Amino acid sequence: MDEERRPPHRHDPFGERALAAGLVAIAASFVPVIGDVVAVAAAILAVALGIVGIRRYETGRATRFASAAAGIVLGAATTFVVALGLMATHLSP
Repeated sequence: MDEERRPPHRHDPFGERALAAGLVAIAASFVPVIGDVVAVAAAILAVALGIVGIRRYETGRATRFASAAAGIVLGAATTFVVALGLMATHLSP
């Protein structure tokens, strides 16, 4: 009996986790005080996982480009929101 040959499953956990970390980061950025710390950590994680996910997509080891790219965009947007909030609160006269 011959076994059916299936192509290897190319699941992309990095892209999905980058998107999840980006969503957590953007949500945490609107929480006062402790949210900034959580948001920046999650944003850095989202960008790093997104870069890994895109590199895996380019080499053919992953199938989802959009989730990795969305994680990077959300991480960058979160960094911008947190930096803007810190500048508004600490640089005011």
